[in-house]
Amino acid sequence: MSEEEIEDLKRRAERLRREIERHNRLYHDEAAPEIPDQEFDVLFRALPDLEEKHPKLATEDPPTQRVGGRPARDYRRCGMRCPCGPTQTGVFCLSPQKGIV
Repeated sequence: MSEEEIEDLKRRAERLRREIERHNRLYHDEAAPEIPDQEFDVLFRALPDLEEKHPKLATEDPPTQRVGGRPARDYRRCGMRCPCGPTQTGVFCLSPQKGIV
């Protein structure tokens, strides 16, 4: 592989990282997605596929290994506490006294 091809791959990987991070921010932090989920999924799969074929392009903290975004600014804290444990599932908490909370 030529030096030029390697540089092209590096630029493509960096462009994918920036684009994924941008769309993650728009979707999770600003609640203003610009592309449909299916289009994002194609972008999201392209980076690990590229990194798998060319492991030297992989970074320590790729956007494909992060989940979600920052908490929305308009969320309020509530006084409810739910212990973490084997009965907690997803965003719900199973409480023997109250059922699903």
